[in-house]
Amino acid sequence: MIQIVPIAKTLLAGRRIFLAQSDAVVATRTVAAITGAGGAVSGPYATAAEGLAGFASLGRTADAAVVDLQLRDAGACRIADVLRRSGVPIVFLRNGSAEVPARFRTCPVLTRPTTDHQLVQTLARLLDPAAMIVEARASA
Repeated sequence: MIQIVPIAKTLLAGRRIFLAQSDAVVATRTVAAITGAGGAVSGPYATAAEGLAGFASLGRTADAAVVDLQLRDAGACRIADVLRRSGVPIVFLRNGSAEVPARFRTCPVLTRPTTDHQLVQTLARLLDPAAMIVEARASA
């Protein structure tokens, strides 16, 4: 017999996700979603200055990043430019009105409100395009 087992709790296992998010409620939910999927979070950083300092303290490494296009100091693109130069894949979060600059159009964009499931799936696919949300396991 085949049993479908959700593996969402391990989709981001061992992955460090950089988070630049200025909305405290969204940041709290995002951290919970990432850690609930087994990931570790660096952040949340509410401004570009905080985010750039935090990324530098990580040795300019992270497995992926979630960046809010509406950071308090309008510095999302500054952070995204540094992340991209360091080879870190980026998922953008935005309100419906925020435009994604042309140079980042290849990055996934989630429009709020979004679900935790959508965020985790998007990160998992970004990190591993073959990632699946369920796995098939033979039961005894």
